[in-house]
Amino acid sequence: MQRALARCLSRLPNRPARLLNADRPRITSLSAEFYWTGYRASGYSTETNAKPPQRNFKKHMPKQHREIITLDAAKIPSSGQLAYDISGYSGARFKMTQLKPPQLFIAYYTIADCQHVPFPAGSTGVFYYHPPSPGAPVLTGELRFKLCTDLASFATSPDLQLSNETRPWSLNLYSILTAPKWIALRQMLVRDRLVSPVVVEAISNLPRVNIKKSRILYSLEQPFEFELGQKKISFVILGLRQAALFKIHHMCSGNETRDPSYTGRIRARFELSTQPEHSTKGPTLVLRVLELLGPLKCHIPGKMLEPRPGELLSRHGHGGSYAWSCPLEERDLVPVFGEFVGLPPVG
Repeated sequence: MQRALARCLSRLPNRPARLLNADRPRITSLSAEFYWTGYRASGYSTETNAKPPQRNFKKHMPKQHREIITLDAAKIPSSGQLAYDISGYSGARFKMTQLKPPQLFIAYYTIADCQHVPFPAGSTGVFYYHPPSPGAPVLTGELRFKLCTDLASFATSPDLQLSNETRPWSLNLYSILTAPKWIALRQMLVRDRLVSPVVVEAISNLPRVNIKKSRILYSLEQPFEFELGQKKISFVILGLRQAALFKIHHMCSGNETRDPSYTGRIRARFELSTQPEHSTKGPTLVLRVLELLGPLKCHIPGKMLEPRPGELLSRHGHGGSYAWSCPLEERDLVPVFGEFVGLPPVG
């Protein structure tokens, strides 16, 4: 390396002879200095005290937070609220500027494979609180995202949808009022008088249940979607007096080793059975098919009746067909569904 550097320097005009002959330690020093000082118009630097060049770094800019002025749908068009494009963000940051002090809110689209999925393209709009429908439980209120670039068309604009389901993106009231990370939303809902402090206290005192990957039921008759080929379906039963997890295993296969008889997505709802064969079992749930959300595929003929809208989900047996059922007393589910089916509280 030293000889090669010396040969290069020997070809330069006005080379300093002292560097090419006896002072070998200086050549070693020069090789280090050559890297830092670089080329000058008058030749290579031979200064022993040369300093590395100063790099110009861009000034670090503080993060800019989007602003949420109100969550009240009736006030948003005239509040000065702006619509924001959050497409591609896995965590969109907002600041609740009307709170004292202002609070940070980070919105997430959904989770897949333990990672946050970014908001899809075209996600331009505003967050707002969607209140319960008339006569619906107060817990059915939820945060939604209205797709609109012009807030004058807020009332007629659609909501952001989940990519794999026929329902809007939402954050339910139970999560908002019980999860510490949504404290800014909770304070904003109370400030806007969208949720009363009485409701906040009642829901905050409910048991904590994991609602991820579960369908939330606020009433027995509430429709829900599911895939017939699923081996396990989880539900969270929510009321002002209780919050409980309820799971159904192998609804369309009968056991854990058998493939599902049918695959395909449907909309259905639970009902209390009026079938004679269930009269001796106490309160019993059955499942009524409401709508087919796509084509169905039969994998094991003869094991299950083809699901049809308006009919109960049923299986084939040795004595004929029978409806899928879930006896509440046999499965110790009376405490879970008691509020829904009008049973007195247990204990």
